[in-house]
Amino acid sequence: MTRETVLTIVTLCLAVFEVSVLTVLAFFPYLPDPGFSNLNVSLYLLLAPLSALFLLGLLYAWLVKLGASAAVRRSVAFKSFLQFLSVPFRNLISSIRAVSLSDSARTFKILSHPRLLLAVSLVTSSLLAFVPYRPDLNPSGALVGVDSPTYVTWISQMTSKPPVQALQYSFVTGLDGSRPLLLILLYLVASTGISPDLIIEYLPIVLAPLLSLSSYVFVRYGHGSANFAALAALFTPLSFYVTVGMWGGYYANMLGLIEAYLFLTFLLLFSKSPSTTRYGAMFALSIVLFLTHPWTWVLIITTSLFFAVSLWKETRRSIHLKSVIVIISGGIVLDVLKSSVFAQCVCNPNGSRGLGNKGAYNRASGLFLDQSGRCAALYSRRTIRELADPRAWTIVCLCVTIQRSVRAPA
Repeated sequence: MTRETVLTIVTLCLAVFEVSVLTVLAFFPYLPDPGFSNLNVSLYLLLAPLSALFLLGLLYAWLVKLGASAAVRRSVAFKSFLQFLSVPFRNLISSIRAVSLSDSARTFKILSHPRLLLAVSLVTSSLLAFVPYRPDLNPSGALVGVDSPTYVTWISQMTSKPPVQALQYSFVTGLDGSRPLLLILLYLVASTGISPDLIIEYLPIVLAPLLSLSSYVFVRYGHGSANFAALAALFTPLSFYVTVGMWGGYYANMLGLIEAYLFLTFLLLFSKSPSTTRYGAMFALSIVLFLTHPWTWVLIITTSLFFAVSLWKETRRSIHLKSVIVIISGGIVLDVLKSSVFAQCVCNPNGSRGLGNKGAYNRASGLFLDQSGRCAALYSRRTIRELADPRAWTIVCLCVTIQRSVRAPA
């Protein structure tokens, strides 16, 4: 029996097991569980810590490689030790390099039907969002999600106020005005007479398919392959996005991810062929994302900044860097305007005027600094060989300066 045959058998066994678990969960409580669910949970608890190790390895493997390269140049014994450790992996690495991911993926016929995969992902997303509210599982219709009651309270408060005061509430009071766009949309729906509880119950059923669709669009235009885009769309509801968003009640996060994927799509399109239309879409999506979830905005914009720096370094064209800087400036100006226009009408409990944390952007400024350091590390991987190139440190200092400049005094 060859190694490929053994690997195929193991893969099929795991697939059959996971399908069995999914079937038991889908038909619960009408289908008896022979213990598959408990076994699946045990396997998850066993393998879950490895994901953190793999993530750390992915982020900081370049540091290990950099240190190993420096040690090899200075120590013959260390070089011999590394060669001894690499012997068992040489055949594996060579076989992986011999077959590309695209060639391997073409052997799966299911990937040749991207529309079918996309449809399955959309249906799966809707079903996963509907399951916690099934009448047989949740007969009382209790809200699912830690933040769901908070959203109901916000919507109820807004519907009890005149339209102008409701608008002020979304920009000032609801979590210090950090997610006004989502609150305004929910308020408009509630204004038609729909109960806030019912709105929050059906909100994930709307957001989950849109998240799958946005991931499809991002990969479709970023990678260029409809097959891989459909596969990414299918992985979206089958990963942690929908479940964490549901049970945490992170609806602004989910909407922010949808907008972030669309923003990154236009960012990639703009990097390939700059145009006014694409930049206008980027800028509009940036504003929408900022008004939906500023923390996600900080992460995406910081990543976009370093992506633009990388493009400028390779092409010496400053249009991409300037475009991202304008978007960052627009976010800062928007936060200042939002604070000055809406917060003037509302006083905080301590008697001061303005947002509780001096603006949503300032609330996320610490995250901006943290993400800047991570992106600078990734940039350093490409520009620094002996940690002597000052360019990356200049970028880090620039990010720190921006972060300090927008932080209001305590």
